[in-house]
Amino acid sequence: GNNPTIARIINQAERPLVISNVSSVNPGDVISLSYLLNPQVKFQLVIPPNIPDIPQGFSDVFLFYPSDHLQQGLEDKYSTKIEWFDESSVKPLGKLRL
Repeated sequence: GNNPTIARIINQAERPLVISNVSSVNPGDVISLSYLLNPQVKFQLVIPPNIPDIPQGFSDVFLFYPSDHLQQGLEDKYSTKIEWFDESSVKPLGKLRL
């Protein structure tokens, strides 16, 4: 799938955080992605319907297959927009502008 491309983007960040929903993503995708990522990458798995607080200290905050609820919730909570790396209808990777 897209995981090697996604990993390349995330690995370029200095201190990245990757947020994903446990419901909207296949656990196998998260596991296979995690094998491709550098050790400095941190994961935050969100259990719906929670909208997480984003901890300080990360250079970039990525969303991996976020649900619509998570996406909307984060955009509202942080008054920001998500930038998508792929314009296809399935949005595997977005970046939260903070």
